Amino acid sequence: MQVALPLGLLGLLAVLAASAGVPPPPPPLLQPDSMPGHKPGRCPETGRWRGRGKPCTQKTDKCQQDLDCRGPRKCCPRTCGLRCTRPRPVCTPSCPKGLRCRWRGAKCGALGCPRVPTCVKRRPRPVCVPSCPKGLRCRWRRAKCGASVCPRVPTCVKRRKRPRARPVCAPSCPKGLRCRWRRAKCGALGCPRVPTCVKRRPRTRPVCVPSCEKGLRCRWRRAKCGALVCPRVPTCVKRRPRPRPVCAPSCEKGLRCRWRRAKCGALVCPRVPTCVKRRLRGRPVCVPSCPKGLRCRWRRAKCGALICPRVPTCVKRRPRPVCAPSCEKGLRCRWRRAKCGALVCPRVPTCVKRRLRARPVCVPSCPKGLRCRWRRAKCGALVCPRVPTCVKHRLRGRPVCVPSCPKGLRCRWRRAKCGAAKCPRAPTCVKSRGRWRRPTCTPSCAQGERCRWRKAKCGAAKCRRAPTCVKRRRDWKH
Repeated sequence: MQVALPLGLLGLLAVLAASAGVPPPPPPLLQPDSMPGHKPGRCPETGRWRGRGKPCTQKTDKCQQDLDCRGPRKCCPRTCGLRCTRPRPVCTPSCPKGLRCRWRGAKCGALGCPRVPTCVKRRPRPVCVPSCPKGLRCRWRRAKCGASVCPRVPTCVKRRKRPRARPVCAPSCPKGLRCRWRRAKCGALGCPRVPTCVKRRPRTRPVCVPSCEKGLRCRWRRAKCGALVCPRVPTCVKRRPRPRPVCAPSCEKGLRCRWRRAKCGALVCPRVPTCVKRRLRGRPVCVPSCPKGLRCRWRRAKCGALICPRVPTCVKRRPRPVCAPSCEKGLRCRWRRAKCGALVCPRVPTCVKRRLRARPVCVPSCPKGLRCRWRRAKCGALVCPRVPTCVKHRLRGRPVCVPSCPKGLRCRWRRAKCGAAKCPRAPTCVKSRGRWRRPTCTPSCAQGERCRWRKAKCGAAKCRRAPTCVKRRRDWKH
């Protein structure tokens, strides 16, 4: 009668106002809490459908109002229609920092007091000692103590795998940003997560001391410190080997086989072998040409962007390595990275194994105009072995310079300066090295040896040639 009486009086006033020519007053707006059948609390966010393995094919309503639900449950919209759901508490005013709103029994002095929204202290995050193994996470759970109500203790429980779809930002994020799930600013208690462009966190390259062994690589991993959140430290982890892609049929000329994402229409498509365009990078040409002691190489330009293009740059020429003591037979001196434990170690002269390749022998022998060389066989595998093959002989005659070379110069084949990656050889007048003279060994060479010009071992980068006794090569004819 408390609601019907005001409505009857309003109806009478509306009739009198209409007869007097005055517009009727608007009806009073009823608040949701004062509406008949309304239960306290707010409906939770609409989450994903959990139908115990059954898909949601058609939306059906299980209730129409809050009175259709048992106890404190409310009739709330869900993914597959209206359902009776446990409401979330709403504290007025909102809880201060460090507290959260929860349902708690009111202090009314009776046996069963109703639950009301109350601001309670936020429970700290549990810390399990020792830390939980892989696949488990630390949560508050009731201990088994035999009493009526046991206290909650940190316990390792099984992790529930909830796959979250990859966010897709439209339009795509600009350079230096990446797409991530972030809470939207909607003014409510729990705003939904939406794809948002956020700043990329620049992370330096990890340095493991000592350096990682073969088959491992250095990566940032959480340390085991027993605290709530442990810092990331450089750690040696197992390298994930990725096999070399094999395209069937094989790629055409100018293309190469690489792993690329397939177009499958899903959020994340698998990588499949794909023929892509080969990035051809010719020999750099510096304009003007590099001065003496420098050489032209591809280097990153300083443009202020994240990735700058490579441009021809004059860089210092690396001297020839000198190993002390000199390398043994079968080894040669080369520049190699030293093992110093730092991020980038300097290059030092090191003795490495010489790659010896025997002279190929073709059976049957190659016809006239062809010669025997090592070439890759066509076997259809990823990497085919090299086999002796008859290839066309590149006949190069004696160079003829027009006009003839002046005194002190001689005509030789040299690369022409054409500005391309590989210029053809042309007859060029070069400085003469003087007349060849026969070496004289003192004392004379023993039987089975002969005297020849060889590089002397002087410890410098470039030693002079000196007369040396070497073993004679004999070809026996039967």
